[in-house]
Amino acid sequence: MINGLIQEVVAGFVLLAFGSGATYLWAKFRAATQKWNRKITMFHVIKFRQESEGHLPYYQRQNLSALAAGAEIDPQDVFDESIGVTIATSNYKHRLCELKASSIGSADCYRVMPVDKGMWNDSNFIQREQFSGFTVGAGVDDEQLGFVMTRWNGLQSGDWRYGTTAEYDGQEVTLLLDFSRIPNHEQIFEAVEARLKPVDGECERETLSRVNVGPGVYRWTKVCEHAGDLLLATFDVRPESIVDTGK
Repeated sequence: MINGLIQEVVAGFVLLAFGSGATYLWAKFRAATQKWNRKITMFHVIKFRQESEGHLPYYQRQNLSALAAGAEIDPQDVFDESIGVTIATSNYKHRLCELKASSIGSADCYRVMPVDKGMWNDSNFIQREQFSGFTVGAGVDDEQLGFVMTRWNGLQSGDWRYGTTAEYDGQEVTLLLDFSRIPNHEQIFEAVEARLKPVDGECERETLSRVNVGPGVYRWTKVCEHAGDLLLATFDVRPESIVDTGK
């Protein structure tokens, strides 16, 4: 009787192990065969003053993209500046969809992925809107495509927002917004939220759940149903709370 009980227990463990192993292998198989595309965009605001409030500029900056295109543009006073990084990844090699980048102010753009390709003066960049907008393409089949963009004077118009768009149906898109470098940022930037704006425009904008990564750092993630869906972060500004005015 005892031997029979032991045999039943051993058989039960074998079946349990087999079932767990089969489940694990099936999960690994699905992960290896299911295609996915992901995108992360981060905006890091590193300088913030307001010309309309009489603040002094940080410095003067030349538009390198304009120079590369042969245009003659005088250096600009810089009152705000942000670094934007966008990385698109996939688990299979293909001609990744082009990435769009733009700024209300001025901007320079540098492609950093694929790593063996050219940088900001690469022929795959299409400049538009007076050198403040770019289309970034890979030019080859790859699993990664990314760029870094420096924006300045894009936060002077009162249009307080940053956004990123899905390039694929079902793409997981993450948007990060970082104000942590700005002195007194807790008092300056208020009502920070993000919404999903569907490309078809038929649905109301969905307010996305915000993750507070750290002081002044916010993250939103959404699996977008359609290519062209927009994650749009908006915020309010209290100029009277800016302590770094340059005076």
